[in-house]
Amino acid sequence: SKYADLAAWSDSQSNTLAHDPRKVNVLDVTLISASGLLAMDTNLFTKNSSDPLARLSCAGQKFASTVKKQRLDPYWNETFRFPLLDSSRDEILEIQVEDYDLLSGNDFMGKCRVALKYLQKRERLKVPLGDRSGVKDAKERGEVELEVTLGYDPQYDYFPAEPRDRGEPNLLMIGVTRG
Repeated sequence: SKYADLAAWSDSQSNTLAHDPRKVNVLDVTLISASGLLAMDTNLFTKNSSDPLARLSCAGQKFASTVKKQRLDPYWNETFRFPLLDSSRDEILEIQVEDYDLLSGNDFMGKCRVALKYLQKRERLKVPLGDRSGVKDAKERGEVELEVTLGYDPQYDYFPAEPRDRGEPNLLMIGVTRG
């Protein structure tokens, strides 16, 4: 059957992405906040601070949060939607936090990676920021707080409903999943 490869990794014992891949086709990520970020801007008359900006990427899509001026503990509460395809079990959500600088370019502050295959359908996470590869290192870079929701949206449905009659096929549907 056309769902055989998807059923092969189905796991009815868990509430993770693997339990019913055809019903999960979007990832909604709410970037709630960050805390304990590094101060990247030195100020003579006030406390050192940063202007954090978060860049999120998953499944070939990229988004950027708003910039929070002079904050080491920004509160965003911004939601981003990532359409997922049939290969979503291998997808990684990456979040990179940068200090926004208009003239000199942004400074790297930290990065984290979250594997979708280990996520519950709805989960609130605090993920520590690591080095440029997303690995936690000895340097305290702070953490980001997220709420992730794996869901279904018919707009992104890759598998249309099966026709009820079993007559001769008269339509070929081709879905392009990546470019």
